[in-house]
Amino acid sequence: MKQETTFLTSGNTFLNQTILALMLFISTVSFSQVAPVLFPDGGFNIDGNLDSDGSTGDWLGTRSNSFVFDIYPAFPLGDALRASPVTAVSTFRVIDAYDGNDDIFQGGGKYTDDPSTWKVNPNAKSGGKGDINNVLLHVGQDDTGDQWVIVASDRLVTTGTSYIDFEFLQKPLTYNNSTTGFITQGQDGGRTLGDILISVSYTNGGSLATVRYYEWEVDATSALGFNYIENTTPQPTRFGASNIGTVPTNIGAYGVNQYTANQFVEAAINISAFFETGDPCDGLTIGTILVKTKSSDADTAALDDVVAPIPVRLNLGTAEIDYADADFCSPSASVNLLGVEGGTFSASPSGLAINSSTGEIDVDSSSPGTYTVTYSFTTGTCPKSVTTTVVIPDTSPVPTTIDENFCKNTGVKNYNVTATPGYTLNYYASNDPIASPLTTVPTVNTDSESVGLYIVYVSQSKAGSCESERVPVSIQIASALVVTESITNVACFEESNGAIDLTVSGGSGTYVFEWKDSSNAVIAATEDLSGLEAGTYTVTITSDSDCSFTETYTITEPVAVTV
Repeated sequence: MKQETTFLTSGNTFLNQTILALMLFISTVSFSQVAPVLFPDGGFNIDGNLDSDGSTGDWLGTRSNSFVFDIYPAFPLGDALRASPVTAVSTFRVIDAYDGNDDIFQGGGKYTDDPSTWKVNPNAKSGGKGDINNVLLHVGQDDTGDQWVIVASDRLVTTGTSYIDFEFLQKPLTYNNSTTGFITQGQDGGRTLGDILISVSYTNGGSLATVRYYEWEVDATSALGFNYIENTTPQPTRFGASNIGTVPTNIGAYGVNQYTANQFVEAAINISAFFETGDPCDGLTIGTILVKTKSSDADTAALDDVVAPIPVRLNLGTAEIDYADADFCSPSASVNLLGVEGGTFSASPSGLAINSSTGEIDVDSSSPGTYTVTYSFTTGTCPKSVTTTVVIPDTSPVPTTIDENFCKNTGVKNYNVTATPGYTLNYYASNDPIASPLTTVPTVNTDSESVGLYIVYVSQSKAGSCESERVPVSIQIASALVVTESITNVACFEESNGAIDLTVSGGSGTYVFEWKDSSNAVIAATEDLSGLEAGTYTVTITSDSDCSFTETYTITEPVAVTV
C-alpha cells in the first residue's frame, strides 16, 4: 500500500479506548466546541480548523503545549516527516497516496464481504469523493478522569455523497502483495464476532457528516451467516465540525497547504460516558485497524480507496499488564499498561515493593522470588482484574580478582580473575553503565606495552540471575631490574675482608635478596655482603612485579709470596 503511518502503540493507554469512543452520531455544526482534555492546553477545539487559537489547542499550532503534532517546515510540503506526535502514545496520523494510480479495491467489493475475497488493483485511480490523504487521531483525559477521543479525516472531492469507515478487527488482517489480496485470521466469515466498524458518510451534497457504529454479529439472512449490524443505542457526549471555508494546514493536504470547504471533518467524543450506556463487563482486544472508502453511503456501494491494515494492540473495556524482564536487573521496573487506566496494583506473596497507583516496582527494595501482580479496575459498574507473573532474580556474586605486577618483557599476561562455578565472566573496558562487554578475554602484552597500570572491569552472570557488580582488576607493568655493583677484594692472603655492595632500581615494591656461596648454600638475604673470603657468590633479586635478576660475583685475594 502506498501510504505512510506515524503511529506508536507501545505503552498506549488512552488509545486503547478509541473504538468504544466512536460509537456515536455526529451532525456537522457551524460553531466550535471544546473537548476539555488536559492536553493540549485549553482543551481541543472542534471547529473544522487544524490550527490552535490563543486559548484552546488543536492539531497544529505555535503556542507551547497547544498542539499534538510538531511541524518541521524545512521538509517539502506534504512530506510525512513534517508532522511528529508530541505524545506518541496517544496520537497518530495515517498518510495515504492520492489522485494517482495508487492501490484501490477492484470493482464490486462490499464493506461486509469476507476480507479474504477482496482484491486490490495497484494500478487504478480512486474516485475523488473517496480519495483519502490524511487520517488523524488523538486521545486525552479531562480533569475529572473522563477520556476523550478526537478524530479527523479528509477527501479529495467535496461534491456529492461519499463514505469512509474505520474497521477494528480482533484478529490480524494483512495485505498480500504477491496476490494483491488480503489474508485474514478471522474465523467468523473472515472476521470475529464482536468486531466493530465506524462509518462516516457525507450526504446532502457533502455538507453533512454522519457517523454510525456497527458490530459484527450472527445474521442468518446473510450469505456469510454474519453481518455488520448497526448499534443505535443512545450515545454519550459528542460533537463534530467540518470546515466551512478554506482553512490552512501545515502538514499538507492533497499537495497544497489548505483544505477547501467541506474537505476536512473532525469530531470529539467522551469515551468514558460510553460505559454508562453499554454492558460494563464487555471487552475486546483489537489487533488491526483498516480504513477504507466508497463513493456512496449505500450498503451495496462498491469499495474504493483503502489504507493498508494497521497492526495495533488495543484493549477495549479491559486491560493487559506486563513488565520487561530486563528491568528487574535495574533499580526499578515500570509497568506496561494497555487498556483501562486508573486502577490499582497489588502483589502476592509479600516481598515485592510495588506502587499501588503506578504499578512501578522498586526492585532494590524487593526480595528475590516469583510474584503475581494484580491490576484491579472498573469499567462502568463492572469490577475487573488482570494479572501477570514477575520474577525478581538473584544478583550474581562478584568474581574473585587479584591485582598483578609483572616485569617489562616477560610475555603476555592474563588478568587474575576466578569465576564462581556455574557463572560466566563479562569483561568491560570501562565502568560506564552503557558500556558493552568486550568480545574477547583481555590480556596485556608486557613485551609491547609501555610501563604502567592496565585496568579492566569484570562481572559475572548466569541465566536467571542478574549480572553482578563490575569490579576492577589490574596488571602493573614495571621496568626491569637495574643493578650496579661495587666489589672489594680480600686485602691479604686468607683474610676475610672482601665485600659486595649492590644498588638496585626498577621493578616495584620490596626487593628480596638471596645469596649463595660456591657450594650453592644460602648464606644471606641482605642487599650487601661484607667480611667475605675469596670465592664466588651468586645473588638472585626479585620484586613484587615478578621481576628478577641473577648474577655471580668473584672475590679475589693477593697471591701468597714464598720467602
